[in-house]
Amino acid sequence: MFCPQVNTIINNHVVLSNLDCDVDKVTVFIKQHSPAALLMTNIGSSLTYTLPTADLPKFDDLFRALNHNLTDLGISGFGVSDSTLDEVR
Repeated sequence: MFCPQVNTIINNHVVLSNLDCDVDKVTVFIKQHSPAALLMTNIGSSLTYTLPTADLPKFDDLFRALNHNLTDLGISGFGVSDSTLDEVR
């Protein structure tokens, strides 16, 4: 029987704060770095994307690109969180 580690990451979330962004443009940008990314919520001035753990090696490039393109994308900032199996139970 397979027992995952308690700290196994099952979800990675990037939360973007938008001032005046084109959601489709931001989504295309995110998917260039993480093709399986999914827009989970678009509420108020926040967009939340779920990124697959398999793309973890690409996150550094994604975050650098986001930081470099904040103004062009109409984003004021971004943050990252993850959910572990223990948190989901």
